Amino acid sequence: MRQSKLLLLLNENIDHYLSAKTLASSLKVSTRTIINDINFLNFEGKHSGFLIKSKRMKGYYLEIVDKNLFEAYVKNVENDLDYSDVQNRISDIVVILLLHNHYLTQNQLAQLFSVSKSTMQNDLSNVKKICEKKGLIVDSRPYYGTKLVIKSFYRYVLLTEYFYNNNHMIRSMVNKMEHDTEPIILKLTQLLNKYDVHISNTNIEKSNTFLKIQILTHHLNQTENINKIAYDSKDFFDDIVKELSVEIRDKMDVCFSEEEIKDLGQYLRINFKRIEKNKLVQLNEIKDFIDDSLSVLSKDFGLKLDDSAFKENLILHMQLLLDRLHQNITFENPLRDQISTCYPTAYDMAIKFSIMVHDQYHVNIHQDEVSFIATHFAVAMEKNTLEQKKLYRRIAVICSSGGGSAYLIQLKLKSIFSESTIHTFSRMNIDEVILFKPDVIFSTLDLIPDINIPVIHIKELADDIEINRIWNSFENTYYNQKISSYIQESTFKILENKKTYEEIIKEMSIEVVKNNWATKDYVKYVLEREKAISTIYSNGVAIPHPMTMCGIKNTISVCVVKDRMLSSEKDIKLIFLINLRKDSYKLHKTITAYLVELMENKKAVEELSKVNSFDEFMRIIYEWKGDVLCP
Repeated sequence: MRQSKLLLLLNENIDHYLSAKTLASSLKVSTRTIINDINFLNFEGKHSGFLIKSKRMKGYYLEIVDKNLFEAYVKNVENDLDYSDVQNRISDIVVILLLHNHYLTQNQLAQLFSVSKSTMQNDLSNVKKICEKKGLIVDSRPYYGTKLVIKSFYRYVLLTEYFYNNNHMIRSMVNKMEHDTEPIILKLTQLLNKYDVHISNTNIEKSNTFLKIQILTHHLNQTENINKIAYDSKDFFDDIVKELSVEIRDKMDVCFSEEEIKDLGQYLRINFKRIEKNKLVQLNEIKDFIDDSLSVLSKDFGLKLDDSAFKENLILHMQLLLDRLHQNITFENPLRDQISTCYPTAYDMAIKFSIMVHDQYHVNIHQDEVSFIATHFAVAMEKNTLEQKKLYRRIAVICSSGGGSAYLIQLKLKSIFSESTIHTFSRMNIDEVILFKPDVIFSTLDLIPDINIPVIHIKELADDIEINRIWNSFENTYYNQKISSYIQESTFKILENKKTYEEIIKEMSIEVVKNNWATKDYVKYVLEREKAISTIYSNGVAIPHPMTMCGIKNTISVCVVKDRMLSSEKDIKLIFLINLRKDSYKLHKTITAYLVELMENKKAVEELSKVNSFDEFMRIIYEWKGDVLCP
């Protein structure tokens, strides 16, 4: 933003005075705008460790009051959005219009975003299209400017959505608010408990954001404070907001209007529900259903799902979930996307489990709720890994140097295998190793006699990197394998004609089956998984895969999409179709982690989307991410 550029300009010339005229010329704005921006920055500087002062006949200079606070603020400023990015700018213009309930002129908006008046005119045309899609009316009048015609409640709701979609503008403004809303949220929690309302941390957090946005717009639009709160109660939510509004007035010196109080009440009414405890589903019925479901899932995914603690937690979760769903109460999960990519197999099991729940209890489970269920399956899978470690109860360490380095290796291994008996041996005592009867041998020697015991070769000095490698060798049997061994050149595609996403992944899946890399059910399972929850992720990357793995050979098919797809809200650039054998859930996790890390690198994705050959694609993969799956 322009104010950010002004502050950086003063900081670059911290030993010099700069006149308003000089600053205005540098930033291509009027001196009046510079004075307004300095007033804004001085407001920011009160809690960010700086002050812009002026000296008669000389100009303005920057005074740093608190170096640490100032450096933190400057770091944030330097990371500020580049408004040459049209999409970011248009998104922020919508936010600015939502924040203000009065007209803003093109000049005001152009100056705020440091663009020309003609550029802003084009931006406002695009803003109008976006707003119309959201059902908003854009009111533009000559000499007045532009404003949105929208009810205050929906204004707050949309701003809250922009906040959680990581819009920089609204996040920055909310995070810089001086008001501490924690006492208000504590009061809200107490009141919800008082009325037996079901509470989730996510909904409490979102209510806090909604409240902050209300307070922000209250100040920006200079809403008149009303000292007397007159508000008729119709239900217990009205009682809650009435008490909250008194708390807001007393603790924050902000007195909401009747409309603002009603808006807060409406938001709470939508997001919180009172649980009627007499509707709890019978526990025994749930236990039987879960036993049957886990038996099916265990067979389909080739995993042990018989841990008693896991079952108890899942039963408890199901009991509360069914009760909530019968009353149309759903919780949002802010970690939904991370769970689906970090624990892909657990997420797929949760989807399949949710379908079984729907068939049995006739309730629809939202994907946020699916991700909560997935965490239970992820815990069960992690426990399986820990149980596998326990199989190595007796561990032998063969070290060529012996002495201190052998003891150091023993201590390091103890950090991984805390319940195991670990003994060290020299190269001269192989017979003693056999008598010890170890379950696994860690050796610094390249060659040891064939004694029919698993051997893992390690470095002479086991530093933290080496210990991490050892851990990964147990956590992930595909450690250090190469992505190039899975990506198939024969199925690599560059697509330039328009198709739907479903058509493309269906064609790619059919090709996998034709190559005898998967069973005939593969196509059905891929489409079934996509129908349940989309596998299109951020930055235009999609990672489709079957609901249940049924591969004959582990492969990845790639499609580079050159043209925007038909019937797709998301701009898809790269498709990685995963096909794995049934027992390859650890490889699934590893490959997904690799692709997610690649996906988060916008420049890498952009370069990969522009390639014209398989060799060029693989070269860029090697440059950006390397060939090794777990470097």
